Amino acid sequence: MSFRVVWETQAENQLANLWMAAADRDAVTSSANEIDEILANQGMMAGESRSDAVRILFCLPLGCYFQFREVDQTMLVAKVWGC
Repeated sequence: MSFRVVWETQAENQLANLWMAAADRDAVTSSANEIDEILANQGMMAGESRSDAVRILFCLPLGCYFQFREVDQTMLVAKVWGC
């Protein structure tokens, strides 16, 4: 099953800031693409469980918090940071 991946505005802004500040922008781009691919293909099997419905995923050099929105089968990226 394939899931839709949506980045909240806050996460998009965080990603843009990380990309702008990165010494290796290609690595940040690759990591963001990997997050999209993993969430789209693995859904709730991706990452590790955290509080409530929140999960965490690391695709170095990025980490993110995400959750599954069952109503529309969407993986929602809420926050991203550099590791």
